[in-house]
Amino acid sequence: QKVHHMLLKSKATGNAKLKQEDRIYLEIIIFHDKGSSSANNVNQRRSISCHFFSKRNNIQNVFDRLVDDQATSNEFIFATHSDENGAEKEVYKKLPPTLRLGLAVEMGLISNFDLVLIRITNCDKITSVPLYKIEKSL
Repeated sequence: QKVHHMLLKSKATGNAKLKQEDRIYLEIIIFHDKGSSSANNVNQRRSISCHFFSKRNNIQNVFDRLVDDQATSNEFIFATHSDENGAEKEVYKKLPPTLRLGLAVEMGLISNFDLVLIRITNCDKITSVPLYKIEKSL
């Protein structure tokens, strides 16, 4: 796993002036969801890339840097390993665009070198992923 992390670091793009301790590295899948249920739909595109961001950036800053088309909706989706009742299972949730990456790390929602999905939709009819509820006390 350490070799994988070193490989991600070497491939990652971002602001080179950013100090190492202020960086969060993410492996990002950008998925352009056009709303078709067909698995072979040519209108759906995806790409995988490695990036680093400042922990002070919010998720909207990630969208601004990586999403170049006019989308109806952008979703930053991560996997959590328990549902609202505490049951152990993989559940996918999205994070609000105003959440800072550093706070998401502190809350244990994402970690350095995590794989996350940015889902881009241009269609209002696509079902959204549930929003992760953040308690006010944080």
